[in-house]
Amino acid sequence: MSADEQPGLVPDGRPAAGPPAWVHLDWSRPPYRWDQQARPCRLCGKGAHMRDEHGRPCHKVCAEQAATTRAARAADRYQQRTM
Repeated sequence: MSADEQPGLVPDGRPAAGPPAWVHLDWSRPPYRWDQQARPCRLCGKGAHMRDEHGRPCHKVCAEQAATTRAARAADRYQQRTM
């Protein structure tokens, strides 16, 4: 099988560009904030002290996982349209 036929490789045999392995979010400045009262995370439902850019309770790791998943799905859709 040539590089042209191998999924995930560009014609010269290098790995194809794709989504990042993990999206890192910087929550060190407003609008992200810590709150003394834990409320259910909007993604996992467990108690979260952090608030996202919209003021909704959310764990940073949950937001990063959701962003990583969205990036991977967008990359898959893009690859499907360009093949």
